[in-house]
Parts: sequence; structure tokens; C-alpha cells
Amino acid sequence: MSERTPAARLRLAAPTGVSRARGIILMELAVALTVILVAIGVGITAWGRAVAGKAVHERRAAAREAVALSLERIRALDAALVLPAGQKADIGLPAQLARRLPGGRCELVVSPVSEARDLMRARVEVRWTGEKVPESGEIILRVPPAAEWKGARP
Repeated sequence: MSERTPAARLRLAAPTGVSRARGIILMELAVALTVILVAIGVGITAWGRAVAGKAVHERRAAAREAVALSLERIRALDAALVLPAGQKADIGLPAQLARRLPGGRCELVVSPVSEARDLMRARVEVRWTGEKVPESGEIILRVPPAAEWKGARP
């Protein structure tokens, strides 16, 4: 038998031009899995925020609709029948909007407009559970002097 020199053993173990590591090593596999898991986590987080943002947007749209409907109801009423200045009242939400606003309530606040005696400001605020800033709107009503509407009432 012929004896092999250390240089010959090297040539047999790793032929020239061929890398010794042919498969995926454990470290590469761990890095690839980490990158994939981070990408999945970012995707799930973005999806969750989009769903939550859509729900908030839908609730705000329902609140704006409730404000507009309430202001129209107040405008259609006789101004003398609206609350006296300085009072606050819960005027309720329409049924179709109450389902879309959990814990929702609609409040009317009437206040005088500066120096004008025959003008009143009616402010409507819609609040619901989980929202810190309410949706609101206001209109100015002309309140006739007592002599004009007292005779009109039965």
C-alpha cells in the first residue's frame, strides 16, 4: 500500500473548485426563519390597525350623521319649544345609529348668542364608548319674543 501524505489527504477530502459546505447551515436557517416571522408579525399588525381604523372611521361617520339629523330635528321644531338657555338635555339617537355607536348618547345644549336676545345657539354633541373627542355641531335659532308665540299655543 502506498502511504498518503497530508497534502494528498487534503486533495481527496476537498477537490479543487468545490466548496465543502453544500447545504444550508443551521445559522442560515435561523436567520431566514427570523426574517419570515418578523415579516408575518408586521403584516398582522398592519392588518389589525387597518381593521381598527375602519371601525373608528365608521363610528365617526355614524356620529356625524347623528349630529346632522339632530340639528335638522331641532331646526324643524318651533324655536320656542327648544330648551331654555343654559340647560342640557339628552335627546337620544335614532335607532339605526344607536346600534352603530356603542354606549352612544346625543346631548343638546342651548346658550344665548352674545348680546342678541332673540338668537339662541343650539349645540349638539354625540359621544360614545371609547371615544374621547365627541362629534358636535351647532345652529343659531331665532327665538320670537314671547308675545309672538304665546297666542299661537292652544
